[in-house]
Amino acid sequence: MSNLIILILFLLVLSYICSRQNIFSPGVISCSIWLLCLVLWYIIPHPKLPGLNGKFAQALTIWITLLCLGSLSMQSVKFKVTSTRLSPAVRDLYFWLSIACIPFLLWFIWTAIHNGPSSYWAKNLRLAAIGKGSYAGTGEAYTPFYSLLWTATYLLYLIDVNKTNWKRTLISGCLVFAFAIATMSKTLVLNFGLMTLFMLYSKQKLSVRHIMVALVILAFGLLFLHGMRSNKSLSESYVTRITEQYLLRNMPAFETLTPSSAEHNGEHVFRIYYAVAYKLGFSDIEPIDPILPWVMKPIFTNTYTCLYPYFLDYGYWGVGIAALFWGLLIGCFFKCHQEGYKLFTLLYAYFFVMLVTQYNGDTAVTNLAGNIKMIIIICLPFLVGRMEAKRSE
Repeated sequence: MSNLIILILFLLVLSYICSRQNIFSPGVISCSIWLLCLVLWYIIPHPKLPGLNGKFAQALTIWITLLCLGSLSMQSVKFKVTSTRLSPAVRDLYFWLSIACIPFLLWFIWTAIHNGPSSYWAKNLRLAAIGKGSYAGTGEAYTPFYSLLWTATYLLYLIDVNKTNWKRTLISGCLVFAFAIATMSKTLVLNFGLMTLFMLYSKQKLSVRHIMVALVILAFGLLFLHGMRSNKSLSESYVTRITEQYLLRNMPAFETLTPSSAEHNGEHVFRIYYAVAYKLGFSDIEPIDPILPWVMKPIFTNTYTCLYPYFLDYGYWGVGIAALFWGLLIGCFFKCHQEGYKLFTLLYAYFFVMLVTQYNGDTAVTNLAGNIKMIIIICLPFLVGRMEAKRSE
């Protein structure tokens, strides 16, 4: 394991230097996250967790190496992308549609609290968010379309925030944050915080010191939210247990997986294919539930790091190919962002959050349908802006 830590440290320094000392580059984010998890593994006592016996170290070595090399290779390529301004009219339309969707969130909150199975309101909200309790069988209660619209609208205003539109930026941000709180989702709160920090950092509104302070505040906020939805106080033992559960258990849990053991070919990596085919009646194979069931033994968890779908479907080869693919793709987004293209700044703001949460699980593949919707929503104002520019010429 010490060799792996040395490798990650090397890739971290290399990525930082080759990314113009940008702390939000793909290599820096990925290496920092995994380095933190491995260091905490040795610092925090975890006598009940099984050891890391080899599968995880091998898979992570392949993943982190090819992901960093793929992103750095794209960052070194010189290419030109047509710069297009976004359409203010479409952005404003998004804003008023966002306002019109507020009753959906209010109805969700009311239904979840008053019809939930628990006597505690926060737990009822959480159960409803993952499609249980009063929302059992609804499927996509956790990620309704209006939440994607709110996130895109917030980013579209935040990238051009000024004295005339700061109120709409604030309102859009409040809607995104309100949805995260209404669903009692630590992940959505984390996403909101990280996207905001990245956008403000890219606009040179925040320094690295500000980022560090904000991350500490965000960490305590996430702990508070978790305690609130479980109705428990934040004692020292509780904080240690939560840290172990969300930062450490994923790694030894990965050791319990068998490579290439999926029942159907590519059922995790190509989940969207199985979902569409099942929905249209072309297949009787049900898609894998993106929210994995809790497993009690040999380790209590339902997360296995982002390597889970690729390793379970195609083994170490799947991990390597996926790492290279995602490294090239997100490295391209980051390169275009550094060149000043606003569209790719927004796309990277959305996708880099997946790099931060890769220690926990995969959202790139399991939430592919939602990711495609977000790409379309973000790109549409720029496509309309390009059409308007051509028409004016």
